[in-house]
Amino acid sequence: MTNEGSLNQQLAGAIAQALQLPEEQVVISSSVETLESWDSLAHLMVIMEVEQGFNVQFSTEEIPQLTSAKKLQDALRSRGLL
Repeated sequence: MTNEGSLNQQLAGAIAQALQLPEEQVVISSSVETLESWDSLAHLMVIMEVEQGFNVQFSTEEIPQLTSAKKLQDALRSRGLL
């Protein structure tokens, strides 16, 4: 289990894969505002990678809100997946 200030490694890997970035570049503060490659199309790729990697499905209401590594991690943690 990760602490609140660090990003889960599996989640970092999923985000990095979707954005085609080295995993080291994805940190807890990574978001659509901080990563140029995280645009609207890439956002859908991030969501798909996370859903596949964690065997979860986010609601259509949640998806537009999950715009940062921290928000994704919090959503996974709230489901007991982290």
